[in-house]
Amino acid sequence: MGADIRGGGTGFITVRGVSELTAVEHTVLADRIDAGVFAHGRGRRRRGDQLVGANLDHLGVVRWKLEQMGVEFSTNGAVLQVRRRSRCGQST
Repeated sequence: MGADIRGGGTGFITVRGVSELTAVEHTVLADRIDAGVFAHGRGRRRRGDQLVGANLDHLGVVRWKLEQMGVEFSTNGAVLQVRRRSRCGQST
């Protein structure tokens, strides 16, 4: 947007304002904790559900544990499909 920002990646960030900012578009990433909570809730249902904008790679250990519990994940673009493949704790 044009502001003078210094110190990224350090413990001290300085922001110096400017006389005019430029318009920009920005997409906020889906929160991995929220996505994990929703995936858990949706994964309990046999028919499953879709999470739009959630990134499967960001779920980390939550994904691993849910898969151990019988939850399947698939992606189609920005849509993450979450579905229970079996009763919790039972493999198919």
